[in-house]
Amino acid sequence: MRKFDQVKDIIEYSQEIHNRLGKFYDQLSDKHQSSRIKMLIDYLGRHERNLAECLSQYENDTAQQMMDTWLEFTPTSNIDEKINYLPLHADITLRQIVETALDVDNAIVELYRDLKEHVDLPELKELFENMIEMEDNEKKRLVRDAMSLDDM
Repeated sequence: MRKFDQVKDIIEYSQEIHNRLGKFYDQLSDKHQSSRIKMLIDYLGRHERNLAECLSQYENDTAQQMMDTWLEFTPTSNIDEKINYLPLHADITLRQIVETALDVDNAIVELYRDLKEHVDLPELKELFENMIEMEDNEKKRLVRDAMSLDDM
């Protein structure tokens, strides 16, 4: 389990997670033959790289003082463990891919919610709320897009 000391640690970790997920989807795309599922996997790779870029913007746009804020409550995360055991096989189904993506997204949102509940500064609460909203919006889009692919 990873621990975090400062706000910037959370942002950097989140970027790392989304970049790792993007690479995972790239590897999975290379293994899969179904064009429909390959479309979803490629979409997920782009989705993860986009989220990593959004987090980079958060880091750039957020005051350095806020990024350097020490966290009294240092949450732990098991997201690394989830990513280490992602199913990387050619016969993965569309449903398994979506469930896996949602599982990791839910763990990330839970981390942000935990942080939001334990910080005192309103600016930090707002930052984590914005990050929760970003992840939730992306989750909704993922489900919608996956359902449209499933209907094809």
